[in-house]
Amino acid sequence: MIKKVFIKKLAKFENKKGDVLICYKEKIYDKKIQIKEIYFTKIKYKKVKGWIKHSKLSCNFTVPVGKVRFIFMDKNHSIKKKIIIGEKNYKKIYVPENTWFAFEGLSKKTSLVVNYLDQINDNSDILKKDFNF
Repeated sequence: MIKKVFIKKLAKFENKKGDVLICYKEKIYDKKIQIKEIYFTKIKYKKVKGWIKHSKLSCNFTVPVGKVRFIFMDKNHSIKKKIIIGEKNYKKIYVPENTWFAFEGLSKKTSLVVNYLDQINDNSDILKKDFNF
C-alpha cells in the first residue's frame, strides 16, 4: 500500500501582500473528486499526531503554514516512507485507505495541516495505535 502514497507539487504564487497557495484544482493536481469535507489541524513543534489508519477513506494533505514530516508504515509496521512538506516545499500528499501514517511538526511555530476528503469523516473507520519512530 505504501507505493500508492504519492506526492505532487502544488502551485504557489508570491505576492507582496501575501502568497496565494493552490490546494485543489480538478484535473490538474487531482483526479476529479467530489469534496465532502475539508478540515484543518494544527501541530506544534516536535509533537506527533498518529498513528492512524482509515479503512474506508483516503486523505489529501497539504501544509500551507509551517513544515511537517509525514511517516508511513507498511502492513508489517516497518517505516517505509518519510515525506516533508510545508511552506517552502509546498506539495500535496495523497494517502490511500488502509495506510498507517503519522505526522510531526517541524516548525518552531505551529504548523497547519489541511486535509480534503471525498467522504465525510465520521471516525467510524479509524484505527489508532501508538508506535514509536
